[in-house]
Amino acid sequence: MVFRRELLPILLAVAFLLVGPAQAPASPEWLGAEPLDATLNATVPADVAADANGNAVAVWLAGGEVRSAYRPRGGPWGAPESLDPGVPVVATQPRVTVQPNGQFVAAWLGDRVDTEAGYPLRWARRPAGGGWSDPALITGIGCCPGITALEANADGSVLLVATDEGTGTSFRKPPGSETWGPGESLPSGQNHRVAVAPDGSAAAAIARGCPSNGELQCVVAAFRPPGGPWGEYEEVARVSDGSQATGWEIAATPSSGFTVMWGEATNSDSGPVAPGAVRSADRAPGLGGGWGSAETAVALADDIPFCNFANCFDLAVRADGVRFGAWHQTGAGGNQIGGVVGTPGAWGFPQLVGETGTSSATPFVVFASSTGLPVVVWGSNVRGQGVPHGAAEVAPGVWRPQELVDGARGGPPAENGVYLGDLAADGEGNAVTAWEDPSGVDATALDGIGPRFTAFGLPSGSAGQVLAFSAAADDNWSGPASIGWAFGDGGTATGGAVSHAYGTGGTFTATARATDGVGNFTEQSGPVNVAFTHADPCTAIGGDVDKDGIRDCVDDNNGAARPRPFKTVNATVVSGDVFVKLPAGAASTSQAKPPKGFVRLEGAETIPVGSTLDTKRGRVKVRSAADTKRKTQTGQFFRGRFVIRQARIKRRSKKLITDMRLTGSSFRQTCRANRASISAKRKRSKKRVRRLFGNAKGSFRTSGRNAAATVRGTRWSVQDRCDGTKVTVQRGRVEVRDKVKRKTIIVRTGHTYLARLR
Repeated sequence: MVFRRELLPILLAVAFLLVGPAQAPASPEWLGAEPLDATLNATVPADVAADANGNAVAVWLAGGEVRSAYRPRGGPWGAPESLDPGVPVVATQPRVTVQPNGQFVAAWLGDRVDTEAGYPLRWARRPAGGGWSDPALITGIGCCPGITALEANADGSVLLVATDEGTGTSFRKPPGSETWGPGESLPSGQNHRVAVAPDGSAAAAIARGCPSNGELQCVVAAFRPPGGPWGEYEEVARVSDGSQATGWEIAATPSSGFTVMWGEATNSDSGPVAPGAVRSADRAPGLGGGWGSAETAVALADDIPFCNFANCFDLAVRADGVRFGAWHQTGAGGNQIGGVVGTPGAWGFPQLVGETGTSSATPFVVFASSTGLPVVVWGSNVRGQGVPHGAAEVAPGVWRPQELVDGARGGPPAENGVYLGDLAADGEGNAVTAWEDPSGVDATALDGIGPRFTAFGLPSGSAGQVLAFSAAADDNWSGPASIGWAFGDGGTATGGAVSHAYGTGGTFTATARATDGVGNFTEQSGPVNVAFTHADPCTAIGGDVDKDGIRDCVDDNNGAARPRPFKTVNATVVSGDVFVKLPAGAASTSQAKPPKGFVRLEGAETIPVGSTLDTKRGRVKVRSAADTKRKTQTGQFFRGRFVIRQARIKRRSKKLITDMRLTGSSFRQTCRANRASISAKRKRSKKRVRRLFGNAKGSFRTSGRNAAATVRGTRWSVQDRCDGTKVTVQRGRVEVRDKVKRKTIIVRTGHTYLARLR
């Protein structure tokens, strides 16, 4: 496995307005299998490749010839076509890869027809947007042929490694050339695993006798600098005493270094036995780079990583250097696919990806996007039937395996084995695979990311004017995409072309959400500037129609207007009697003089930040801005009196916290206690001075005299007592700041905390 260029972030040149799209996968989903070829008795693994734009190619062997199918982005798979008609081929896996310019390259082995020429190693190319070229000969190779690797590099070159007379021979096609260079022999050995780095260097790894002592087993690797010859084997690591290597894989890193991963198990007369381990080592980039010390990635107490007749490891490296390795393991846990995620120099905990039901499963691994989502496919034998499986990590360490059954043809899983050959990632965050079974060839994909916007247009105009909005999006694998709108004032609509009128002037954030067929979505947002009109209540004379002391431009829609950060909140009476007192400064922001003292709150109102709410005999719902982008949050408060404040959670943060500061009642009068009692017991009274109960969905803080309680979706209460401030958590968790001790405490469900008065 090599470092895959398609994992690098791809910037698509699409004309968006102001704000880039935000991806939010709902749940990565494998799609139904699509039939590529109904040829019977297909028993050689298929291979796949995908380019950065989402186009895909599959190649396979069927009916004695090499066949291929092409799938354009967002479209169906095309009909199969023969790459080398009339020429018999060897029953070995054909290979395909894709160059950075979008050109696909395929290679395969023809049947031996001339003892002098050997087995013809042939190839063809498919330029971006074009068709397959006529096949051409690379060379003839000798006994026991096979294609070990076909990998395109970031510089446009392609490296092909084939088996020739029992060892490996590499061929290189330089960038921009359609002619392959002469074959170069790898150091002697079999079952090489080969990787190509972004700088054009390559490395090959096997397990064999150590260079310093052939009687001991080592994992060794040969290095090939860009454009240079293969070097001799270097010792990567010595296999642990009494153990043997049970499989290995190599991958390139973004910095053009290399990582080798291998399995070890204890030797016995009957073969390897538990316990087993998975180990790895890293090589620094360049000709003078060396291999670092080996580390144990995973220790297996009751299982061993083991290959029956094929290599059982695969390894992928993400653009940020994060690695994921997977292997087949057997033992007390049965036959399973195991895996582990790691950063350079540090591996995480082992993970169970899925079950195989067979002792000869080989996993294939990619990262389906540059931001995460490792994906694995493997062939298995479940209930006596061959079944292809795929799994994606839906949460850290949590895998969801799925059977990729032949649903497209409507038949049951294959009665015999399935033959998976590879897994490829496109440039958008999806993965595609193909397999053969005795009934034919199928392909499927993991839709791992939302649609891509191809158009996004926002208008400008005046309050009351009907404005036109437009957006379009497509999805590579589960389109067409549906479009939903939120206009920033509470209004919504669906469709690619919609209209909306704003009731007042201002700047609103309009958001379009594109959703694909499996629920993944992408959002695109931008500002809509709406001019005030002469009828706007903020500029009209007498802008306080309901005479409540709050300007109508703030009090618009009877409390339904979206709250403004640091400016306003919405207050709605839930039950009982609720009273409000506007801040003194409200007079400077209103054309009407605010009433003195508390007035009854009726229904719903938009009130300024700094207002005081009295809920001692009622319950109020407060809707406030959650951030400077005017997202909202709500909470219900009761049995107390409080002043509403608002601040940033951290300096320069866009997220806001709404602070309910307890007020009212006199500590001096309430806490006046019997002097003799205080003198004798030397303790303060627990008598309550004031309190507030809350049930919130969002970021709120209730501040008492000695402590402040910060919540995010919680039910809690704060009581100011004569001896301190007591916080009680009925549900969730609360972050309590003890103002006296100057420390922060986490209080969970069913617990209390008393910040004592000194």
